[in-house]
Amino acid sequence: MQTDGGSWKPSPTFEWEPGSIHTIVVHGLLRDNTGANAPLPIGKGDCQSVRMAKELNGSAIDAKRHSVYMNRAENLRRKHASAAPADRSEIHLRIVSDFLHENSRHVVYRVSVDIAKSSPRASQLGLPSMIIKIATELEGRTIAAEAVMYEHLFGLQGTVIPQCYGYFRSFINLQEYVVTAWSPGYAFPRNMESFDIFRMPNTCASLNVLLLEDVGDRIPPALFSKEQKAETLHTLQNLNDELCYLGIRHHDLRYSNVLQTAIRRGPSPKHKEIYKYRIIDLENTAVTGRREEELRQLARNEINEILGTIQAKAHGY
Repeated sequence: MQTDGGSWKPSPTFEWEPGSIHTIVVHGLLRDNTGANAPLPIGKGDCQSVRMAKELNGSAIDAKRHSVYMNRAENLRRKHASAAPADRSEIHLRIVSDFLHENSRHVVYRVSVDIAKSSPRASQLGLPSMIIKIATELEGRTIAAEAVMYEHLFGLQGTVIPQCYGYFRSFINLQEYVVTAWSPGYAFPRNMESFDIFRMPNTCASLNVLLLEDVGDRIPPALFSKEQKAETLHTLQNLNDELCYLGIRHHDLRYSNVLQTAIRRGPSPKHKEIYKYRIIDLENTAVTGRREEELRQLARNEINEILGTIQAKAHGY
């Protein structure tokens, strides 16, 4: 088991089971037309109708192998799953930073839990630092599909990928409110007379959110010795192997999508290691019918590029 020379200690398992949070109330994400902040309750969403990304165009042998992988994934999910409590837990979240990341599909914020306003159970648990990943207005399906992938990879949550505490969805009247993640820098109060009556704001916009464990930050720049480089390469390869074992290809394995974490959980399902890294951003991740070795080969250049980026940044490039 990887222990970084004995200096790492596994963290206690987080006691709030994934799926047990019924509602999140987000503060700092919604404003009314005067500019006043409005608490935004968002209930647990149903993403079961969203199809998981699959690449099953291989031979019949690949399809059979895929079936084996799916059985492995289901066994892992059952092994790691724990029964959700009977209460309908609600937690209040406050955005505590500017966005951590944004692109055309989503915006990510770090949030803190308002213990005083949340369900009593929140004060009984050691809540982790968390983030919310919010789909842009027209990309809700992307977040829902990512939620499906997190559920599929339940057995890797907390050791290889972040813990996912739920997928949440709400409908917003954009004639009465502004979602700040969608309209940063919006001027208040809103001038209602400026609305184009032929292209009015959506009165039922779908807001889609993933609540995830905040696992850490990007790997700091470093100049590796030969031994350190070999060790880091081995760790990244084993981390990716945990996905390959289940027939999964990440499709976007790069420096910004592998974070260094202080959270120590494990051991991992395949290599029985406690990793200091987590693979994030499952938007492009897909189930495949490919063999494990083939998936490893496909990721080899991506992993080498991650190592190269870490060293290049140490040189100031």
